[in-house]
Amino acid sequence: MHALPRMFRLDQIPRAANGRRLLLARANCILLCLIALSLTGCRTDRRLVGYVAPQAREQESEYYWGRATFLNQNSTVGSGSAEEWSRIASDQSKQLANRRFAAAFLLAFYVQPGFDAARMRDTMKYADTRWVQDCCVESMLFSSGDAPLLLLGYHFRMLLFPDQRGHSDWLVYFTLAGHSIDPKTPSKTAAAFLRGDLLESDLKLIEFTLYCRLPGDAGGTIIERHCWRGVGIKVRPDDRYLLD
Repeated sequence: MHALPRMFRLDQIPRAANGRRLLLARANCILLCLIALSLTGCRTDRRLVGYVAPQAREQESEYYWGRATFLNQNSTVGSGSAEEWSRIASDQSKQLANRRFAAAFLLAFYVQPGFDAARMRDTMKYADTRWVQDCCVESMLFSSGDAPLLLLGYHFRMLLFPDQRGHSDWLVYFTLAGHSIDPKTPSKTAAAFLRGDLLESDLKLIEFTLYCRLPGDAGGTIIERHCWRGVGIKVRPDDRYLLD
């Protein structure tokens, strides 16, 4: 419980001091507003978030929110280093399923919304980032909040290690905010950001959403959203099972 501070009492001030009474009344109002904000947990960054559409904010309620990725069994205690996971993701002798999991785990556990180019460079400093070139990074345009990305910025989709048909059921959607995007080659800039190769850039990762295929015959997809609220998870079953 938050202890309420002692308020000024207006009846303790002489009636002739109307100016002081008014100032203190305003001070009490401001103090109460600050208390209300602290009790409700309001933060400046929440008010500054720009959504692509009014309904996009409501889509946040579709997720179960926590602090850790589903890929690590919802635990904040890591298993392996970023360097180890990147080596698995970059090893072309590994099976696609293992490489996809390693790349997704690397992003979901070691990368956070709010990372700028410098933070990405520090995170990937000793990592083997060759895996990024084996993925497909595409620039995308979203016109409504029905897409995996809900915030304003430059939107991208990365297919994790597509097969010979160009298909992958492990995907990463992500949004970069800033001005250091070459409009002629946005995908190359985004890939360089993920590798930690950008030296001078104002770009910042503000959200990303993972699509991870569930194993087994039942199928289904884990959709995991990383943004200012934390880590949100929801499960989308296969359409064929919804029809049974």
